[in-house]
Amino acid sequence: MSCPVSISTIILGDILASFAFGVLISLVPVLVGLSIGATIHQPLVFAVGLILAAFCFSALGLIFSAAPTSMPSTIMMLSAMVKFPVVFISGVFIPLSDLPVWGRAIAFVSPLTYFTDLTRHSLQASSYLPIGVDLGVLLGFSVLFLVLAMKLHQKTMPRRI
Repeated sequence: MSCPVSISTIILGDILASFAFGVLISLVPVLVGLSIGATIHQPLVFAVGLILAAFCFSALGLIFSAAPTSMPSTIMMLSAMVKFPVVFISGVFIPLSDLPVWGRAIAFVSPLTYFTDLTRHSLQASSYLPIGVDLGVLLGFSVLFLVLAMKLHQKTMPRRI
């Protein structure tokens, strides 16, 4: 905070560092899968989806860190309360087509749903939604989370100094 750098620049740098880490960590299971014989039918769609999802979830993580607190466990608990249900409702374990109507309605609020659909399309050549919808919604969530993270940190960062 002592450097002549705007809060937005600090936030964007934090998101980009988290984004780079997320992409590198995500490449580990992809490379393991490819080494044991998995094939990616749509590598460009998969790569764009992975990049968008990594950015989106990096921005979401920064939203959680905006609360001014001296106890990181509070933020970790809040983050886990959001992330845990999202994994189960987003089509990772149960395909969207097998979810009840109310489950699908909840699933469409999660950005992980759209990345899961893109991944299914890339690996299995089957998806629930059109690729353009998945990419557009992931991009929309990314922009929303980025703007929200910047606004929240601009409000709370002076209280954390």
